[in-house]
Amino acid sequence: MRLLLVFLSIFLISCSDNKSLKDSQSIASDSVRMLTIDSVSTLTVYDLAGDWVNLKYLYSIQKTKSPKISQNEGEFSFITFRSDTAMFVYGFHEGIDMKVITEKPNNFFCVDYDNDTIRISVLNDTMIIANKGIREKYIKYQMGLPNETFSSRLLNKEIFSGNYQVVDSPKQSISFSEDGIVKGFLDFNSYLVQDDYIDAGCQFDLLHLRKNPDDRFEYTWSFSKDTLMIYNLDCKSYDTDLDRCVETKKGKLLYKLIKK
Repeated sequence: MRLLLVFLSIFLISCSDNKSLKDSQSIASDSVRMLTIDSVSTLTVYDLAGDWVNLKYLYSIQKTKSPKISQNEGEFSFITFRSDTAMFVYGFHEGIDMKVITEKPNNFFCVDYDNDTIRISVLNDTMIIANKGIREKYIKYQMGLPNETFSSRLLNKEIFSGNYQVVDSPKQSISFSEDGIVKGFLDFNSYLVQDDYIDAGCQFDLLHLRKNPDDRFEYTWSFSKDTLMIYNLDCKSYDTDLDRCVETKKGKLLYKLIKK
């Protein structure tokens, strides 16, 4: 199908539908629910403004703590509504911008460039997208981070946000904020969780720890209940033409942190 795609560049950083509405709302955290739309009888297209995340993706992130595993959960990872248009994003890698048309109260539709119709309905604070026989649920979630393209507040909040104690140094504490600030490391003051893994060198989930905005120190991680383990990444295969590592392997354990 021919679509006009807007590619989201990825250079160096480049559960289920039969869940009830009650289940959908209960799994979302309190801060997510506070961001949902008010309960009103009639919505206009302008009431939809903001980011709506696919619940399949959100469930997967909460369960696996892995954006790499979760990347292709759901047809659209999230949808951003702006005025009377919407950007439908596929797997945090590419998207299509379409005009949103009101069909009847609380029901809308979009027509893509091949005249395929995407239908949108809203029930309380849950959006249902129907496209080519697939129905998926979305909830409003503040995704954006200032000056960031390759990560989201959702990943920060659902994976890392909180206070930790360093296992080998009980007096040392590390904190990760929802807006990408990290405190407690000597060499880093901010972090970024990569959301797009369709690129060379993306064999593992990628955590970028930084002191300056242009830094790209890449690490990976794993969780065991409340214990966060951060590992170095070693280069397994380097492409001299591209001047970059195209295959990595998990390296030395650098930090072992227990969430307070």
